[in-house]
Amino acid sequence: MTIGASLAQYERLLKSHPDCIDLIECQNQLSRLQDEFEHDNQLRGQIERLWEATWEKHAELQRSGGRGGKSTGNRARR
Repeated sequence: MTIGASLAQYERLLKSHPDCIDLIECQNQLSRLQDEFEHDNQLRGQIERLWEATWEKHAELQRSGGRGGKSTGNRARR
């Protein structure tokens, strides 16, 4: 699976089942990917949009009384 396909799969999971994801860990992973693909503007832009969407989903879950995704130690599906 390519990085683009993996990011698309994560985006679908984020939209459909954010409560199954450790959103903070995903943000950490996305930040690492931003550094790794710093010279690929298209991919970096996709990663940045997903990072922001992850943060927004985390904040939304916090406001609604959710936990903001699974607790630390539970890894997101990749």
